[in-house]
Amino acid sequence: MPGGEARRDNRAVKSTGLMAALVLLAAAALAAPAGCGDAGSVRGRIVEVESDGVLSPRSVAVIDVDGRRWEFEVSDVFGHFTPAHLRQHMLSGEEVEVSYRREGSRLVAHGIEDSP
Repeated sequence: MPGGEARRDNRAVKSTGLMAALVLLAAAALAAPAGCGDAGSVRGRIVEVESDGVLSPRSVAVIDVDGRRWEFEVSDVFGHFTPAHLRQHMLSGEEVEVSYRREGSRLVAHGIEDSP
């Protein structure tokens, strides 16, 4: 019965494809950080900078116009925003804009720019 074998093969292919799609969907859900949809930006003055070296900022604290303190983890260098440049902003009082995402209880900066 050649037709019966072809139907079983089609079911196996469909079942394998469905399983692969489910595995990929589950992997994507597990890889996404909790609260990754919670993102925003804050404009304010830098009041604290911690770094692991000359080129690696670790964290930045900003006070916004309402006086609220925001503390951000930094995992990357954003253009010319080295720790020295960030400290220069801190000393001069020039505002910056920090784009961030919330990962659980942490705020992680994913961009820092001069404020207009």
